[in-house]
Amino acid sequence: MKNSLRSFLILAIICLGGAAPGASLSSQIATSPTPQANGSIRWKFQVAGNHIEFRPTIGPDGTIYFQDDNGHMYALRPDGSVKWTLLTGGPAGPVAVGADNTTYIAADGTIQAISPAGARVWQFTDPNSQGVMGGPAVGPDGKVYAVMDAPGLGAIALSPVDGHLVWSNPGNPLVSEYGATGLELGFGPASPGGPPDQFYFACDNVGTASRGHLYAFSLNGDQRWAVGAGGGTLVPPQAGVLPNGTVSMGVAAYNPSNGAALWSALTALGSGSDLPTDAGPDGTVYVIAIHWSTLAALNGQNGAVLWQVPFVSFSEGPVVSPLNDVVVTAGRDNYGLPGYFKTFSTGGQLLWQINLPDNRPGTYEYPFLRGRFSADGSTVYMGTGVSGLPPGDEHCFLYALQTAATQSCTSSISLSSESFTPSGGGGSVDVVAASGCGWTATSNAGWITFNSGASGTGNGTVNYSVAPNAGSTIRNATITIDGHAFTVYQGISFADVQPNDPFYTEISKLSARGVTLGCGGGQYCPNDPVTREQMAAFILRARGEFNPSTPSTQRFGDVPPDNAFYNFVDRLAVLEITNGCQSNPSLYCPSAAVTREQMAAFIVRGLGELNPPTPSAQRFVDVPLGSAFYNFIDRMAVRGITLGCSASPPMYCPNDSVTRAQMAAFLVRAFNL
Repeated sequence: MKNSLRSFLILAIICLGGAAPGASLSSQIATSPTPQANGSIRWKFQVAGNHIEFRPTIGPDGTIYFQDDNGHMYALRPDGSVKWTLLTGGPAGPVAVGADNTTYIAADGTIQAISPAGARVWQFTDPNSQGVMGGPAVGPDGKVYAVMDAPGLGAIALSPVDGHLVWSNPGNPLVSEYGATGLELGFGPASPGGPPDQFYFACDNVGTASRGHLYAFSLNGDQRWAVGAGGGTLVPPQAGVLPNGTVSMGVAAYNPSNGAALWSALTALGSGSDLPTDAGPDGTVYVIAIHWSTLAALNGQNGAVLWQVPFVSFSEGPVVSPLNDVVVTAGRDNYGLPGYFKTFSTGGQLLWQINLPDNRPGTYEYPFLRGRFSADGSTVYMGTGVSGLPPGDEHCFLYALQTAATQSCTSSISLSSESFTPSGGGGSVDVVAASGCGWTATSNAGWITFNSGASGTGNGTVNYSVAPNAGSTIRNATITIDGHAFTVYQGISFADVQPNDPFYTEISKLSARGVTLGCGGGQYCPNDPVTREQMAAFILRARGEFNPSTPSTQRFGDVPPDNAFYNFVDRLAVLEITNGCQSNPSLYCPSAAVTREQMAAFIVRGLGELNPPTPSAQRFVDVPLGSAFYNFIDRMAVRGITLGCSASPPMYCPNDSVTRAQMAAFLVRAFNL
């Protein structure tokens, strides 16, 4: 290691404003007192290495992760301040980041997981491999994918929980590469409109085949196809995926279902490209062709050249903003010269250029990798290298360049919670956000997984799955979506309530929210009548009050302090949900069964309607206008809590007692549990 950790921490400073060595990292942010113009440097961060090996990766919360060639890993906040740093070893691939901000890095033949706080979690090593040559990358299913060089395992998938090998596939022909490491993996659907279910990787196959190949591996480990894709270069082209699923590589495109060539712009551009391409939200492909270092925009449907600008750059590939407004390139006019960042409109007009420092014959700075945009499209992060530095003073920079005004992004979600049976299942939450505003979803529990929509821009939907709960205790967890908390509750099984029971779902949801603990011995007693004292607990827990305070004096003569429901019954009276027994207000009649008409009053008052309006017409034939519960029962129907006990003629059965199973259904509907 060229620098000690202490030297590294001194060097890792924010350079705009010229912070001195030894200054507090938390105070080294260069800010502008006025809004900056597009094309300006928001900040640049000095890195303790000769160059940044792979372009940075942006986490769900906006954290910027990258490594330098000396093996230092950095986590920066969007304002350029240091969140944490870690000595990891020389990088062999880009940093990958999961939905929970766990990061995954590669060094030689080892992949490591790093916690969101910067601590090592696990590592996986392929002892036979010459090193990682593809990935790591986090797939749409949350697993960690990579490609190990021959004679190693080939394509692999690892568990994000503990790093164990889920599957491996050596490839046919055997995947192998001469010299190159860490190409990004592209994920996409095998058929248009489908979920992303495969990933792509290209290598030159030196020593294992006569020419390089582009591979497609399913997320289950099957090699779906491999097609010839040139070869013989030290850095094979990076495969990308268009919005419609088409695979883009160099100046050609391939069918994701079978690898067949769809189109090529080789003749129109006069040459191919060994640089990564990028695709805009509208499917336009941007590429830099070798001939005349030409930046070109290609129609993603047929490969037609939409426009081209020669003499742009020869060293780094383009990257397009998620706002689809600008394309950023980086390069230099020749080796031995300082470099620049250039930004074009998506129509091909040069918008602005930033020239990097030139201190020849001493040192000069040049781009070392293509950029990465922030989710909102306002910032692109670009890495550089610096030549001619003396030993012990190796450093380079990460730039944050403004490409658009920062959006004031707000969002909302369609639900705040959902309850599940112990059998588990799937659910979804809609996200409403302005176009161009990025968001992510994270879970704090391993029993919740994302099927799709773990991140997005603008409006979207988070689809998730809940695993079965085989335990004896209820559980809950939180999905955080752009700062909004969505709670998932899951109940437990009762021996006397089977999944085919008509009230299974409602009883399970009541359990999930802690409204019921059952009747003892792992049973729920669904056919038992609900007593008035039980009703007090049901109502208050459904409202979210699980531990009402003990009253200073006894209110009802038949509910003494040693009654298990003493606090609940008194609290029900305080809230004016009960007035005691109908025949004697000084008593509560705790052991009496609750009738359906009494239940209507309990629930409607529990919802905050102490005096519901009188309906214009009689709804149920057995609930006349003179009934004391007439308004309450009608209000139950208006709210969709009850349909009555008979449709023809419409009846409510007001004097029937309510079973515990029926009560579960009423409470779940009423309080949206």
